[in-house]
Amino acid sequence: MFTNRVVLPSATDESAFTLRFKPNSDVFGMARVVRARRRRRPNWSLHDVTAAVTESAARDALVEVFEGDKPVLVHLHGNSMTPALCFERCTRFEELYGVAVVGFSWPSEGRLATGKRSAAALAASAKEERRMTLADVTPTNRATVSGIFDVMERYRQSKANGQRSAGAIARFLRLVGVAHAAARAAQPFSIAAHSLGAHCLQMVIEAGLGSDLPEARNIALLAPCVPNWRHARWVARLPRSGGLVITTNVSDMVLLGALISDREGKLGASYALEGLVDDPDTRYVDSTRRRPWQHEYFIAERGEKLAKDLRDVFQRFFSSGDDIPPRTNPCDVYRGCCDGVPRVCDVS
Repeated sequence: MFTNRVVLPSATDESAFTLRFKPNSDVFGMARVVRARRRRRPNWSLHDVTAAVTESAARDALVEVFEGDKPVLVHLHGNSMTPALCFERCTRFEELYGVAVVGFSWPSEGRLATGKRSAAALAASAKEERRMTLADVTPTNRATVSGIFDVMERYRQSKANGQRSAGAIARFLRLVGVAHAAARAAQPFSIAAHSLGAHCLQMVIEAGLGSDLPEARNIALLAPCVPNWRHARWVARLPRSGGLVITTNVSDMVLLGALISDREGKLGASYALEGLVDDPDTRYVDSTRRRPWQHEYFIAERGEKLAKDLRDVFQRFFSSGDDIPPRTNPCDVYRGCCDGVPRVCDVS
């Protein structure tokens, strides 16, 4: 696990990754994370914690992953993900899809670089801050319900933190490519960016930091919390040798809250998609009817079991396989087949 948060090398659990970070810096830390069970709940044990990792140390750690026995998935998480939640998400990917995950934890909790809450986001109590999420924001309550303004402000601050993390994320991804080239019989790797993680990827590209990005096999933008209207301009510049999938759910309540917060339509909640990427290897995958209201349908929410056909779609993509295998009818892969080029597929 890598991070551009301020790291405490003396800590041995998730508290090693703090709320603080240095904006616009490309310095990042690193730790090896393993699950440990303590006091009847999952917890995390961090080893080899490094506050500012050297390029050679990062490369060596990544080479070890690439020389393993599983395809590699690089994950950029979304909004309001603490380090512990990030660790849990990466573990869930590994359990569901049989991949080795390399994660990057960026400061997405909506705090200032100092780790403190902004003056504009102090309306809610600490209890409300824990209870309310972006999915609670509606057109009618944004100005009436206590704490909703705080939720929106935290989301906006997270967006700003993602932009100010672009340098560190770009350097991290560059070193992923360096390690992949250095590994013997290297496993393939793909990138999965969820929600505001896709925003971070967009910031890397639009800041002009994408020229050294490695060529991933596949790239998945999962429920991307990015503007719909201009996405083709930067998505087309993402370097990959295989496919690119963009998942959508018009009923996504989290992205609806994001739309209300900054009054901008989100790609991951688009039904009438505009300005599609014109590339036969790019697919827009709609799961609206399959997973209404959900934002994390690729891992199954609320204790649900992920349907086999949906799991198979993500399995191929996350493990650097072909989205639609050669000589396979798209209608055998996607319930709703795929229409035209660019293809819009339906897993509903």
